[in-house]
Amino acid sequence: MSSVDFLMSQEDGNKTEQLKMAQAKLESPVKALMVGDTDADRISAHEADALFYPIIPGKEEQSWQMLREIVFPDFMNGRYAKIQEAAYCEQLYAALGM
Repeated sequence: MSSVDFLMSQEDGNKTEQLKMAQAKLESPVKALMVGDTDADRISAHEADALFYPIIPGKEEQSWQMLREIVFPDFMNGRYAKIQEAAYCEQLYAALGM
């Protein structure tokens, strides 16, 4: 947790491609966590076999706090899984009117 391994932008391809490129550069298979604020971000994460955590529109501050205090530590310790992701995504869908 002491450094950033990769930083990419739109010039490096779409989000799915970027996640796959980053994962391919790692020495061992590592699960990735994508943070985003749209369902398209969730889809990109899943296409790259990554987990997703949503930043909820209108609740950005709380979402980032939750990421820092709970989600990221759980992810780093292998405790963040699809069931937790789904619960957070329900909040995203409600905020987006989906």
